[in-house]
Amino acid sequence: MTQESPIKAALESAVLVAEPPAPDVKAAVFRQAGRIRFRQRLAAGVSALATVGVVSAVALSLANGGGGQGSEPLLMPAGDPPSATATPGSTPVPGLKDGAAILAALHSLVPQGITVTDKDSQDGYGHVLLTEPGGQTTLKVNVAANYPEPSLKPDFFHCDAQSEGPGVTCEQVTLSEGSLMVIRQGPTGDLPPAPGVVSWTVAVLLHGGLRVVVTEFNAVQVKAGPATRPEPVLTVKDLKALALDKVWLG
Repeated sequence: MTQESPIKAALESAVLVAEPPAPDVKAAVFRQAGRIRFRQRLAAGVSALATVGVVSAVALSLANGGGGQGSEPLLMPAGDPPSATATPGSTPVPGLKDGAAILAALHSLVPQGITVTDKDSQDGYGHVLLTEPGGQTTLKVNVAANYPEPSLKPDFFHCDAQSEGPGVTCEQVTLSEGSLMVIRQGPTGDLPPAPGVVSWTVAVLLHGGLRVVVTEFNAVQVKAGPATRPEPVLTVKDLKALALDKVWLG
């Protein structure tokens, strides 16, 4: 053996010791699988704890604020509060029925400056005569309960050109809360109509089945005439306000 042989052998031995040991593949796989199972068990445990916490909080809330048997739960869905506006299927409205009360209501609702004279009344009906410098006007009001709901659109509240009388204009309006209104203007409809006599009508159908019809004529004798002025004294705007007044609800 030469002098270099021991040195060379020592170096080769050192290199062999310094090399990393070959990995144990099977053991590494089992270690990795163990770590995965641990993480899964940990996540499942956290989820279960969270669920228990929510259920406990709800149970505690109901126990503290439920108010006893039959009370509503405190957990409310998000959204707008329910509207108080009447809807189809509302409680029936009786309406102002007494004839004397209807006449009194007309006295209070007719604009100032117009003289109101009682003519006739009965249950659900009032008839007065309006007098001012331009002439006289007949005003009639009919209040009737137990009509169909506005959503059913009774025939009276439909404008039909074929069924309206000659020269009669008709306008149908659905109000914001769903009530129906119809406005008719034209000859009285009597055959033959009295010369120059016209009628203006505003009718409303409210939720609860209450129908209010307000009609005026530019005459004292509606069927026979004569016309006492070119047009009735109250404007259509006046009639709308009168028909929609809450006094008719009873």
